[in-house]
Amino acid sequence: MKKYILLLSMFLISCTRKDIENVTIKGTVFNKTTDKPIKNKKIEIEIECWKYANSPDESYAEHEKKYIKTDSNGNYSVNFNKGAFVTFHVEENGFGRYVGKLYINKNEHTHDIYLIPLH
Repeated sequence: MKKYILLLSMFLISCTRKDIENVTIKGTVFNKTTDKPIKNKKIEIEIECWKYANSPDESYAEHEKKYIKTDSNGNYSVNFNKGAFVTFHVEENGFGRYVGKLYINKNEHTHDIYLIPLH
């Protein structure tokens, strides 16, 4: 009986949601039609990082929003001190709007963004 209680308590502890510390998210913005990076264009990406913080009911209690731009090769990188869930929003002339999400389960993630040309 003690084994079962111990196993159950270990399982419940491991299921507790928590923020991941020192998160880095990086990727490349691609043209979905050509599958090539969108180069020589500073594309603005809105990234919002949601955090559990000290929420007693395990809901997202805090969030932090950052605006970043891609480099000349279409790459981006952003850091957050902690987080659990991230949303992406991109609106660029000549392309359809992009909305994406990412659940954070490790310190470093790669999230490529594919924009659909409107013409």
